[in-house]
Parts: sequence; structure tokens; C-alpha cells
Amino acid sequence: MVKANIRDEAQALAVAHREMDAGTHIIKLFPSPTGDVIQLLEVSTSVATSGTIEPFVFTANPSDGYSHRCLMLLLSDQEWSDVQNHRLSLPAGWDIRLAEDLL
Repeated sequence: MVKANIRDEAQALAVAHREMDAGTHIIKLFPSPTGDVIQLLEVSTSVATSGTIEPFVFTANPSDGYSHRCLMLLLSDQEWSDVQNHRLSLPAGWDIRLAEDLL
């Protein structure tokens, strides 16, 4: 289960990312093993397909209202399809069955 304050920050990030990229059409929040990291997966039509999944790491930025570190996976539609069809794997600990839809 994701802590309420992390969910609130994740929701704010989801809104901001959707506003910046109209091609973003899926955003999922994954529970982190430590419970203190925002783990987001975003799928966008504006992302090129690389065939690999590498997280982007963002430090906490309390002055902007984000007190938690964020790990984000940014996927193309093809990569998302590959994840769903088990041709591409999410990082260890990112269980799609536990993900919460934010968009």
C-alpha cells in the first residue's frame, strides 16, 4: 500500500507531467519497498522506443512541494505493449498487479 502523502505527491507529479506532455496517456504509481519513494511509470505517444527500461531518478525538492525522491519509468506505447506481453521486464520489485492508476 502507498502512503497517503506519497500518493498526493505522485498525483501532483502526474498532473504536471500530463500538462507538459499531452501524449502522456497512462500513469501508474507503484509501491516502493521502503515506502518512502515515489515510483511512477508513464506511457507517452511522444516517447521514442529504445527497447530498454531505465529509471530516471529525481531527488526530493521540498521547495517545489516534493519531499520524496522519485523513480520514473518513461515508456513508449510499444514498450508498454512489450511489458504487458512479457517481452520486456520492469525493474525488480515493480509489480504491475500492485500498481495504482493515476491517469
